[in-house]
Amino acid sequence: MASFGHFILADPTSRGPLLHSLEIRVAVVSDAALDIFLRALGYTVNLARLRLSSLEELPRATAKTLCIGLAALKSVTDFALRYPGGDYDRRLRRDPECTREEYFPGLIRRLQSSLVSVTLVLPPEYDNEACVIYKRNRDPIYLLSTQSASLEHVALRGNITVGGSKCIYSRVTRLSLPSDMGLLLLQPYIACFPNVSTVDFLYNGIYRYPQDMTILDMWRVGLSLKEWHNVNTRNQVASGTWSRIQSLQGTIQDVYVYGISCHTTRLHLLSIGGDHSDELVMLSAILALTMPTALRLAVKVWSGRASLPMLPSTPASERLTSLELRINIILQKFQLDAYIDHVTNMLGSMRVLKSFQLELRCLNTEIRSEVGLANNSSTSPINGTGINCATPLDGVYGRCYLRDIMGHVDLYQMGRGKKQCNRFIQIHALSESFSTSRRVPDV
Repeated sequence: MASFGHFILADPTSRGPLLHSLEIRVAVVSDAALDIFLRALGYTVNLARLRLSSLEELPRATAKTLCIGLAALKSVTDFALRYPGGDYDRRLRRDPECTREEYFPGLIRRLQSSLVSVTLVLPPEYDNEACVIYKRNRDPIYLLSTQSASLEHVALRGNITVGGSKCIYSRVTRLSLPSDMGLLLLQPYIACFPNVSTVDFLYNGIYRYPQDMTILDMWRVGLSLKEWHNVNTRNQVASGTWSRIQSLQGTIQDVYVYGISCHTTRLHLLSIGGDHSDELVMLSAILALTMPTALRLAVKVWSGRASLPMLPSTPASERLTSLELRINIILQKFQLDAYIDHVTNMLGSMRVLKSFQLELRCLNTEIRSEVGLANNSSTSPINGTGINCATPLDGVYGRCYLRDIMGHVDLYQMGRGKKQCNRFIQIHALSESFSTSRRVPDV
């Protein structure tokens, strides 16, 4: 921090305005170095992007001084305050004067900048307060209320609570919510962010449910997922919901739990496992409530055909005009012909479908341990240890099982042999490609 400050202060009027983005990660800083840094910061009149993380080691007085200095910035439009986790709870129990509470209600509410985009990652809850349902210092609707006139994108992660404060964020069009956020109530967000057009549920990617695990009866904060779904759908019937969402993205479980009940133009769902019949129940409910015209469904194949969700034949699925299937393959051997049969049978009832894309993506690039929810494994063991495919470093000597399969298959001809796919062969070039992974011919 001192070297940065000295550099800026050597020619402050020329160098300060050149800084547009700043990320601060610091564990130890002297009072003198902090003073130099804050004096230099006063010249960064064009600083638009500010990221803060890993500040929990700072003494309380130091953190307070830093936060006051940062709050005085007036040019920041994109702000992120991230908490990295680790062993902070243990330090908190040893030292109750830790700076946790200084960061959030203090810095966020004193910011003089007019923010357009904000990302808040709130830390784990205090052990002795885990049973507290609502805390204002963990309520982003309260914390960000001083920015309600300018914010357009709000992204939230961590242990948050809502329901005790109300503020209308009329300019927010994109709302990003954590995948697991404590109380699973949607209505406070509908009320406070009435003009949202994009909703994302931020899946952390580290867990997957075994295929024999019942999902609908899982408990979270006193209710099962099915009960939370019913609560949220009833609340929207009683109190209203968004008029329309342009884009909705999340896991099947998350989108189901929150029961979003409005027309959605584009729906992007990720399957993360669980009992196959439960997954179909959730998928049917989601399609019925959102009535999308475009669906992108991503699924990991790790134990055969049973893990591939068949879209239910319902009025909601039959009105789809665009369908994309992304298959993340984590198998040494993948029965492509069986899956093509599976897909074409599903397409038979989709009479108004105009665009179809099939993407096969190899994710078998790591050696993984035994399957189990406890160790977050996402593949099935092969010969007890797991088999990994080639990496770019393997060059021509590497082996990718998906590549081997595709080398012996003509997907175009396979598609032409299926009458359900014939109409897509002619218009396939009209489909927009959303893939940045290894590409294979589209059916």
